[in-house]
Amino acid sequence: DSTTRTIYFTANEGLESYDALTVEGLSSANQTFADSWIGNWYSVSEGADNVPGMLGEVTFGGFAGATYFDVSAIVNPDDNNGVKQIFPKNQDTPVSGCQTFPCLNAYNKADDIATLSTDETALVCLLGTLSNDRRRGHRHTHA
Repeated sequence: DSTTRTIYFTANEGLESYDALTVEGLSSANQTFADSWIGNWYSVSEGADNVPGMLGEVTFGGFAGATYFDVSAIVNPDDNNGVKQIFPKNQDTPVSGCQTFPCLNAYNKADDIATLSTDETALVCLLGTLSNDRRRGHRHTHA
């Protein structure tokens, strides 16, 4: 969509931190992560208060070298403008999250089983509201 957003990253303790990244409306941006990075991110729409919303969560280089990821609605299930979906860059599945929350394809409660995995190391995170065509919002890759 046409909204400019700033993405804020939070690394697990002891891991590399990353500066906030601004993604202009109707565009995409790339963030490269270190091997074995674990953490999350959320986006804030331009002009809005910096309040964590839907979280994108990832573990690169997890068990058996896989990348684990999910969209979490636990922190702020009322966020309808931020992180929507995450999926492998070169595949359409598996997909975590949805365009309209709540949905069964995201973490809605702490005990949900919603983490997905892929052998890919590059993920796509869609932000905001889709038009008729899927827009590749913020791409997450690691070095």
